[in-house]
Amino acid sequence: MRRRTLLATGLGALGAALLPTRARAAGTVAGRDLNFLFVTCYGGWDPTRVFAPVFGSQSVDMEPDAASATAGGLQYVDHPERPSVRAFMDANYERTMFVNGTIVQAVSHASSLRRLFTGGTSETLSDWPSLLAVAGAGFTAPNLVISGPSYPGVLADVSCRTGSNGQLASLLAGDIIARGDMAASAPSAASEARVSRYLSERSQALLDKATNTQDQALLGSFLNGLTLGEGLKGTRDAVDWSASTFTDQAALAVDVLALGLSRCVTLDYTLNTWDTHSGNDYYQTRNFEGVFAELVLLLDALRATPGRIAATVADETVVVVISEMGRCPLLNPSAGKDHWPYTSAMLIGPNLSTNRVIGGYDSGLYGVPVDLATGDATDSGDDITPQVLGATLLALGDVDPGDALPGIPVLDGALDG
Repeated sequence: MRRRTLLATGLGALGAALLPTRARAAGTVAGRDLNFLFVTCYGGWDPTRVFAPVFGSQSVDMEPDAASATAGGLQYVDHPERPSVRAFMDANYERTMFVNGTIVQAVSHASSLRRLFTGGTSETLSDWPSLLAVAGAGFTAPNLVISGPSYPGVLADVSCRTGSNGQLASLLAGDIIARGDMAASAPSAASEARVSRYLSERSQALLDKATNTQDQALLGSFLNGLTLGEGLKGTRDAVDWSASTFTDQAALAVDVLALGLSRCVTLDYTLNTWDTHSGNDYYQTRNFEGVFAELVLLLDALRATPGRIAATVADETVVVVISEMGRCPLLNPSAGKDHWPYTSAMLIGPNLSTNRVIGGYDSGLYGVPVDLATGDATDSGDDITPQVLGATLLALGDVDPGDALPGIPVLDGALDG
């Protein structure tokens, strides 16, 4: 039975057996029950091509054929070669928020991406998907990375990659052994069960005897990983883990969220490079048109799929679309734009103060301060940093941001109620 058949039959007996039971709630979904789907556009997008209509400034190069447009409370950049942006805004503005002017505090790709996902550069820091996932209970693959970045830090036991070449699918099917350099045969089912039982019992015995905190943490993580791995085995005939194109990866994301296998899923979208030091308008247009066309399909699929808490998966899932940096306001001699430390994010879904723009840019494309309580731009407000954005996502998911980000305020204006 493939995943489409499984979903069409009301998640099926397998889904019901694998997943924790939650009561269906009316109205707003509780923060602890929200899912999160991260879509990363790695390379640095140009906010002035969608999110920042900074027209009339001599300090910012806008496209000649572009124009400012509105959809509800969202003001965006419209362009005839990006019809999918307009289609997305018209269909989804009521559930969408822009967060403009986030300063990532760096202009290198690797550093900016890690900062955006963890709030810092230390390898011990765990990213927002991992922190949100570890707070959930009963997920087989709490934080699933289909494509894109992952910085689990000390929470590696809750994170799982499908692999860029179908490694997880091959591992679950048992044919990954054929990829090795040395010929080998797979163990029998009985032998595999004995090995699994031994590892579980042995690690539990060592955990029971452990006396220091570090050993307890390591053995606990190992035992948790074994348990989650056994749970994944039960999905190999129900879920197609081998998705390669973004369209297939998005379909996989919807399925695992609907089945309750994961709380957080990460995807990456790049049709052509986002790092447009030359040919900025050509490549940014292709990428934005491509990603928004995919987002239209993704949100349609989320709305069409029954949820586990609410009526649809869309009603219980927050979609976070981000890029680790922006592009300089002016074109360089190669018609490109170089790195810029201010970027935008787009948040879509429940429990957010949507149909509005948080923050903004000035006439030089610098992010403007905001009143964190309201989200409105103000001369005496605070910067939107990756830490503030992360604290807000954690608070949205009913995770205390003070544990991971002590002293960092939440952008309360972005939250609904």
